[in-house]
Amino acid sequence: FANRQLDNPCLEKIDALPARWEQEPAWRQDFAAPELAPLHIVETEASFMAMVAQLETLEVIAVDLEQYQQRSFYGVLCTLQISTGSENFLVDVLASEVRQAAREHLHRVLSNPNIVKVMHAPKDDAKWLRRDFDVFLVNVFDTNTAAKESGLPLNFAELAKCLLGIDLDKSSQRKDWTRRPLPPAMAYYAVADA
Repeated sequence: FANRQLDNPCLEKIDALPARWEQEPAWRQDFAAPELAPLHIVETEASFMAMVAQLETLEVIAVDLEQYQQRSFYGVLCTLQISTGSENFLVDVLASEVRQAAREHLHRVLSNPNIVKVMHAPKDDAKWLRRDFDVFLVNVFDTNTAAKESGLPLNFAELAKCLLGIDLDKSSQRKDWTRRPLPPAMAYYAVADA
């Protein structure tokens, strides 16, 4: 049975596909230095809608969330970070007009099957997005699963160091994300984490 060749009706189409993963993906280099890309703080409905319109035109984005759970059983979703490689968005989902706009329009990006969402171990993020914004993630590339399958480090900071040569400062990970305004160190951490 092992020597038996099975006919795949799609084999011809598969062979005709461009071998795009044989070379270094161009987007990998774009995400290598998030601190060099402009940072947009999204804290109004207008800036949120402008961000959504821009993101809808892209093929790949990196996404992360920060939640604060120290004083709440369920936790509070505080920020949404999105990186395009050339721009970073730090979305204040605690701002009421942004939260409302996110409930109505965030699905246009995060549920869009034409946009790849690069995330690291997004299980909790997916749960929080569903709970707070009724958003289902579609077309997600999980770097944690990819690392596991490739024998690479599973820890996000170690993976970023291994693949991109970036040292991530994780000291803000357990800070109070409900603070406003966010201190610059926390804003940087949030964006670099995406």
